[in-house]
Amino acid sequence: PRLVFGRVTGWGQTGPLSQAAGHDINYVALTGVMSTSMRPGQAPVLPPTIVGDMAGGAMFLLFGIMCAVHEARQSGRGQVVDAAMIDGVSAMSGLMHQMRSGMGYWKDDPAQNHFLNTSPFYEVFECADGKHITLGAIEPPFYALQLQKLGLTDVDPRRQYQSSDWPEVKARVAEIVRRKTQAQWSEELEGSDVCFAPVLSLAEAPAHPHNAQRNLFVDLEVDGSIQRQPSPAPRFSRTPARSPTPGTRIGQDTDAVLASLGYAQTDIAALRESKACA
Repeated sequence: PRLVFGRVTGWGQTGPLSQAAGHDINYVALTGVMSTSMRPGQAPVLPPTIVGDMAGGAMFLLFGIMCAVHEARQSGRGQVVDAAMIDGVSAMSGLMHQMRSGMGYWKDDPAQNHFLNTSPFYEVFECADGKHITLGAIEPPFYALQLQKLGLTDVDPRRQYQSSDWPEVKARVAEIVRRKTQAQWSEELEGSDVCFAPVLSLAEAPAHPHNAQRNLFVDLEVDGSIQRQPSPAPRFSRTPARSPTPGTRIGQDTDAVLASLGYAQTDIAALRESKACA
């Protein structure tokens, strides 16, 4: 009676789409979240599978199971956790919905919404070497510092949220950023309150001094080669999480699973021969 069952799906256990196939891109689209990645006049940016699969699905499943287990220890009764990726993605957009309908802070018009790639202070900019940097100076003191660091002393920081000024100021910021390489901008802006970070590749990220000092990634030796994995998060002061283990190869556990279901080794070999299982 105290058992907790966790079920993770794309569309959920109910609803017209519950039996339809789907992927991360579909769940992010139907929740409206993908529309927030659009640049004016362009198609929405395709999100990585982190948004729907890992965050909306796996993380909400784990959170739901922990909640249900905790409750079962008190009530003695288990339950089913329906972790739908579409639900998780929608839940993560709660702040945007609050800003849009409750506070009036989120504007559907990109020209008036600094989160939608139109402002000079919350955007990705290209450098002289073709690499990119990010600026996220939302708060007035940070924006004033950004203008100072970029030499835009004739721009009034008090007009930060006058969206009519954004196209001109953004063009000037973009032109200034293109004068130097990513490394040069990192040297000048990193660690300041400009809210700056370079856009790094998955290969570059582990070598960044901040990431390296925090041991953000760990290297595991697998069959003579190095497999890199992110470190566990969050971090606990008293009960640290175990180190990551190498990822499972596709099909690695197939024989064991089939054997646990009662298949004989000869049957498993026949299934493999017929390519009925991976």
